[in-house]
Amino acid sequence: MKDGRTPEYSEFYIDRGPVSMVVKASNTGQPLLGLEGMAMPIIDETLKAISKDLPSLKRKKHQINDVTLSPVGKKMYESVTLIPDSELTPMAAVAGTVSDTLADALSMSADSVIVNNGGDIALRIKGEDTVTLGIKTSLDNDHLPITVTINGSEGIGGIATSGLGGRSFTKGIASAVTVFASNCRSADAMATYLANTTHIDSDQVLYIKAGTLDPDSDIADQMVTYMVNELSETDMHRALDQLHETAVSLHERGLLIRVMATVGHLNYCYPS
Repeated sequence: MKDGRTPEYSEFYIDRGPVSMVVKASNTGQPLLGLEGMAMPIIDETLKAISKDLPSLKRKKHQINDVTLSPVGKKMYESVTLIPDSELTPMAAVAGTVSDTLADALSMSADSVIVNNGGDIALRIKGEDTVTLGIKTSLDNDHLPITVTINGSEGIGGIATSGLGGRSFTKGIASAVTVFASNCRSADAMATYLANTTHIDSDQVLYIKAGTLDPDSDIADQMVTYMVNELSETDMHRALDQLHETAVSLHERGLLIRVMATVGHLNYCYPS
């Protein structure tokens, strides 16, 4: 596949416990046979490893002895150690790590793999193969107003989105922050972190302890965004300025390839 065409994929969907996942794979441009039978044991083992490590993974990273973690748990832990946020737990990278683990395993038999775990997407595409994906500007609905086409030579192995209305809590006011990185687990952690940087003090934003909404949350003792009312232009720009400062730092460190975000009616992309 040297001409930039999209390969033909085999595909299956799984909805089990915390996983709601679409898996696609092809080899030499043709659908990969037996995909579901290959993928299911990997998913099951990954979820078992996370469940075993869960008491540690719900702690703040400085409280964790990573020697006790499974290989999957260590990947989650390592992903958040790259982020300069002492409050972040490895659970910030859980969905991305599940996607990565399956995509890495399937790429032993396929040269193009897409694992979409509830919007946290691991990509393993080679050469000039391309994938076109829809990007949300709000996690409150399924509308995909933006499309991006990714080439296998760009080095993008993971895409993750965080923000208001997502599966996890956020401390910020961004309706969506989408990060493109070399793998999905680091994209997942960075999306969570960057969405949090859009936190502002405003009488238009209501914050509440995460534990009030979910007593089992890994950040139960921390304040998260509960409601955002009508934002001023100043508030929106302030939130995006904060995100931009952090995005530049992550990009300069080689962690972040691209980020797209929406706050109110303002859209942002870096590098532009």
